[in-house]
Amino acid sequence: MSATWYMLGIAPECYWILMTVKCYVFLILMWRHRIFKKPTHLLFMAEFCWIACHCYMIYLTCALLRVFGVQWEWLVAFTHKREIFYLLWGIANGPFAFASLAFRNALVLHDIPNLGSAFIHLTPSSLVWTLRWWQPAVDKRFPGVFDIPDLSKPKTESFLDLFLPAYIFYAIWGVLYLIWMIAYGRHHGLPQTEKYDTVFHETMRSQKWLKKIVGYDDSTEEKRKRILPIIIYQILQFVIIALSISFGYLMWWNFWVHTAWCAILFTSCTFYGAMRYFNMMTKYYLKSINQVTKEKA
Repeated sequence: MSATWYMLGIAPECYWILMTVKCYVFLILMWRHRIFKKPTHLLFMAEFCWIACHCYMIYLTCALLRVFGVQWEWLVAFTHKREIFYLLWGIANGPFAFASLAFRNALVLHDIPNLGSAFIHLTPSSLVWTLRWWQPAVDKRFPGVFDIPDLSKPKTESFLDLFLPAYIFYAIWGVLYLIWMIAYGRHHGLPQTEKYDTVFHETMRSQKWLKKIVGYDDSTEEKRKRILPIIIYQILQFVIIALSISFGYLMWWNFWVHTAWCAILFTSCTFYGAMRYFNMMTKYYLKSINQVTKEKA
């Protein structure tokens, strides 16, 4: 965490390199956790945020190869593409950012799954913040690696310029995920099955209001595997994601607005982390005090 703040303050144009390294570290830790410590959550890695995190790790890795002198034609075309930056901007300030608030991601350093979730949802906004607003320094230190809009020129991007790359990327995942859920995922879901859980089934168990909206019924095995609730659930996600990506367009035009949004996200994460530690410590000491009180009584 200290490396993150240090890099943001000293060399924001190099922040993306740190994010590349952290992507590998957290994703390796999360795969290790899912496979060996909590295999029932292995299918969670098929969710959009995790897939997107793997994708932007690959993109940043390709950019890093460019820095080290690799100049393959396809690699140059891939990293130096304006639409990919628009895509990153849309999902970072939209779905990822709102997921951080919705899931109440907390900065709890000893909890790898929680820390990994906070990382994938929170840090993309700071990544595009450095690339967007420190564009001159990024292009000066890494010439030709990225294709980021020049801050010295008038802003000409339309809403669709920023919206479509991110939403098309999500739509591709959404259609494939729906097919996967119908063919495979709906046959899983705790506690009815012993092996794997899915985010859909976990959401249906924890969010009763959403369960009613989509018409999910787990009273019998046959009803639990119905396809229609999954389709309705996915349609709702398409609408919500569209709205969240649209919100990212507001961040594009002003440094201070985007900075305030990033500050809100980091503050929220820190607050929930502090509350988590506070609750853990008070419960721990309360248990000890009650034990001492009983012994003296």
